[in-house]
Parts: sequence; structure tokens; C-alpha cells
Amino acid sequence: MLMFNSLLRYFMLTYLSLTTGCAMVVFRAYEEDAADINVVAYTLSMIVLVYCLVMIVPITLWIFKNKSKLRQQNFRQKFGTLYTPCDTFKGNGPLIFIAIFCVRRFMIAITVGSLV
Repeated sequence: MLMFNSLLRYFMLTYLSLTTGCAMVVFRAYEEDAADINVVAYTLSMIVLVYCLVMIVPITLWIFKNKSKLRQQNFRQKFGTLYTPCDTFKGNGPLIFIAIFCVRRFMIAITVGSLV
């Protein structure tokens, strides 16, 4: 049985460094001449940035949709990492924590990338 907790935990731990690196590559391309830009690195960095930003919405919707399954041991073993920092029994407000966490890190990455 595949457990997604380790993959989800790795994604959350590397989210800041991944988006910061990609933002630096993207903003660095604006400073260089058009002939010196590495098009492949720029394109891949832009794809990763957009992917990291867009994936916040489906993950948040998935968290809200599957809240009722948290009482099942099998579900908690597979996806419990997404609900770890949330107090799931105090309503739906705490469930938006992961979205706020990712958006905050994304904004830090964009800020750092634009300052370099």
C-alpha cells in the first residue's frame, strides 16, 4: 500500500526552496540580454512556479472534501500530513492552513527572487 505522507511532507518541506530558486531564475532573466537567457531554464522555472501556485487550490478543495474520512485509520495513514497542523474538530476555518502556508511561502519566494 502506497503511503503519500512522505511525498506530501517532502513537498511541503521543499516548497520554499523550490519556488525561491525558480523565482530567482525567472527574475534573473529580465536583467540579462535576450541572447544570454537560458530559455530551457527560464521555461521550466516558470512552469514550476505556475504549478506550485495553481496546485494550492485543488489541494485545499481536496482537504475540505475529505474531512469526513479523517476518522478512518487507513485514510489518516495515507494523507494525515495534510491535516497535521490543523485542529480539524473546530470547524472548517483551520483547514485552510495549508493554503495559507503555501501562499505565504510563495510570496516570500517571489520577494526574494525579485530582490536578487
